[in-house]
Amino acid sequence: MVEKVFISPNRVRAYGNIVNMKTGDDFTLVNSELTVTTDMVDGAEMTVFQFQVEGGITIALVSSASTCTVGDNVLLTATVLDDNTPVEAAEVTFKLGDTNLGTDETDANGVATYTYATSSAGSLSFSASYQDSTSNSVSVTVNHSYSLSFSQATYTASGGSATLECTLLMDGSVVSGASITVTGSDGSVYNGITNSQGIASVTVSNVSTATTFTASYSNVSDTCTVTVQTYLFYDACDTDNTNLYDTTTNYSNSTFTFDSSNSCYTMQRTSGTGMASLWIKDLTVTDQVKITVDMKLATNSTVISQGGPIIMNSAKNKGFLTMIGGYRVGDGEYSLGTTNSPNSHGTKVIADLKLGLDARNYWFTYELIIDGSSVELNIYNGSTLIKTGTITSSQLDSTGNIVGLLMSYGSGAKISVKNIKVEAL
Repeated sequence: MVEKVFISPNRVRAYGNIVNMKTGDDFTLVNSELTVTTDMVDGAEMTVFQFQVEGGITIALVSSASTCTVGDNVLLTATVLDDNTPVEAAEVTFKLGDTNLGTDETDANGVATYTYATSSAGSLSFSASYQDSTSNSVSVTVNHSYSLSFSQATYTASGGSATLECTLLMDGSVVSGASITVTGSDGSVYNGITNSQGIASVTVSNVSTATTFTASYSNVSDTCTVTVQTYLFYDACDTDNTNLYDTTTNYSNSTFTFDSSNSCYTMQRTSGTGMASLWIKDLTVTDQVKITVDMKLATNSTVISQGGPIIMNSAKNKGFLTMIGGYRVGDGEYSLGTTNSPNSHGTKVIADLKLGLDARNYWFTYELIIDGSSVELNIYNGSTLIKTGTITSSQLDSTGNIVGLLMSYGSGAKISVKNIKVEAL
């Protein structure tokens, strides 16, 4: 840049003192040239000392973003100029506060770069330097990185209800005690709190059609779809639906009644021993079907109660039966068998599914899955699978099979059942 210094007249008054005019010898030049000329200022001739000052180094620093989230990269770009001319091959040092991050050499345009990977939330201040020159400071705010995801993209509502699970992470770690809002496309709103694994469980209800649910926390969200299970038959046992069952084929000396206080049905022998069966009216299925029943034995120390779901062909001369209880009261023996006549106990093919506890007066869930010649029995305590067993046997027709419940054995034997479901595979 050019600087001009005007000195005139030969003597000037400064603060009441007379000072002599400067001469070229009064200046010490450093990498610059001095030119002495004259110029007219306000009609007076003045001596002008004009000299070229050495150009200065400037560093301009910019960042790729002023805000970001943990895990994002921030690109720092420094441009080095000498009197507005790019400086090539200059080694620029990038800093975070007082900490050196690294160096980069400028290109032909005087540009050097550094990529900083953020690892924690907070406010960052960056700078760059070259020789004795330092750039401007650049501030970047790093926010926490949240992620929220359902454990499944699609859930199936059973009886209009489904339990959804979503996991919340912050900077890759689980977050406990966070409140998650779940909103349904039907206008319903639910809230859940994340546990120590960062999982919030929310049970949605009254789902009658496929519904989209959105979980939200802070600025993140995830969606899932809840579909409605289409059952061939479903009885939640919240009302008296004994009319849905064929009691005319129930074996002698037994009753089938609705227990409104416990929202279940009871089957009980009034006298004699043997089996009693009950069939679902107007329902025939293929040999690919799943039957689910919640069942509880209600017995005393002398009367053995057994029971479970049963499926047979329409002629009732072959099929599958299951029983809870077995011949050892209190041992919790379960069996899966085949039958060749309606009065036959059948061949007990799985006799080792013992719980080792008193099975009386506890609700268990039976799941009987028939898929052609493969038959699987699963027993649940709540949502926990506690026993499972399979057999391979072709004991059903491809169509026209009927589904029911089985109960035995002695006078006074009694079982309770609820949540009776039949679905096609």
